[in-house]
Amino acid sequence: MPTNSSFQPKSPHAPNHHIMTDQQPPLTINKAAKLLGISPSVLRIWEMRYNWPKPLRHKGNSYRLYDAAAIDDLQWVVERIATGAVISELINDGKVTRDRSREVVADRTWKSLDFSGIPQPETEEGRRIRVQLEAAIRNGNAGERALAQSMAARLRPSEREKAVGAVLEMAAKAGC
Repeated sequence: MPTNSSFQPKSPHAPNHHIMTDQQPPLTINKAAKLLGISPSVLRIWEMRYNWPKPLRHKGNSYRLYDAAAIDDLQWVVERIATGAVISELINDGKVTRDRSREVVADRTWKSLDFSGIPQPETEEGRRIRVQLEAAIRNGNAGERALAQSMAARLRPSEREKAVGAVLEMAAKAGC
């Protein structure tokens, strides 16, 4: 499938650079996710959990469509998450809260977190998800972190708590 060469991913080091103009047609979820460097499932999870983003819908097939304003908000959130912000602090009542005073500084010491005191999941899948989540937190990779959390939704509740619940709680207490 040909891609529109005018859509270039934003460099995380180029503040206030818009990756989409108002004149461009809305993007499907796959194109928007690719442009932002995240998975389409992350966008769906955010929509379900935080009632955000609120994409337009295609009249014929109900596909999600993201206009320039939505891409701008998504870009802002993705950049903040990459520097250590927590999405639940960026989204309030289904809207992006661009409160600069709450932004997290990029020099968080994620690598120093010690998850060894948290009981290990019993299943192989639970352990695999836990390892993926711990690595994502230590590396500050928001996309991988969201993916691990969404994968954990398939686990039994007690296994899910061991795989992700306690890890996320410790990361939140550390400000990650």
